Amino acid sequence: MGASGGAAKEPYSGLDDDGDGGYGYDDEDDTNSVNPQEEVQEFETDLRNAFDWNKITFATIPLHQWAWWVAFVFVIMTCFVSGQLIWSHLDNYEKPEVQKYVVRIIFMTPIYAIVALLSLTFDNAAPLLNVLRDCYEAFTLYNFVKMLYVWCGGERKVMHTHSLLSLSLSPIHTHTNTHTHTTRHAHKHTHKHKQHR
Repeated sequence: MGASGGAAKEPYSGLDDDGDGGYGYDDEDDTNSVNPQEEVQEFETDLRNAFDWNKITFATIPLHQWAWWVAFVFVIMTCFVSGQLIWSHLDNYEKPEVQKYVVRIIFMTPIYAIVALLSLTFDNAAPLLNVLRDCYEAFTLYNFVKMLYVWCGGERKVMHTHSLLSLSLSPIHTHTNTHTHTTRHAHKHTHKHKQHR
């Protein structure tokens, strides 16, 4: 070959300077491999912490979320039981003058439960929701008293019975009855004495 004035090129061997072919392999990576002894120690640590309350996964869930989910479950149960009871009354609507008040009273349970869940969810709206709850509570008390009147025979009968009971327990009425009984007994004794003479 003629002299070209330049150095002759070396043949390509497929390897770079560090001998890994340009794939980034380095002898230092051998020192970064996971040590089996460290894996065993990490496993033992995880096993010791398996039942540690502060390191359990659900312990990181905020308490407010736990309260909301517990409330949600009980609200569903309350609405289900109350709905069944209301439906049984409506399905056997044989005494409407009493059962209509019973149904209104039972409705208080799911309303209380739903309002509590909404207050827990929307804490800023809790005062307004509590006002609505208290209004239905007053309505429930009214229906309870009306139901008692119906069970006792109506308002007129209750008032008449109450007036008779008040008169019978009155001290003036008791004294009058005693005086009348004594007078009758004295007249009867006098009449027998006259007949004997």
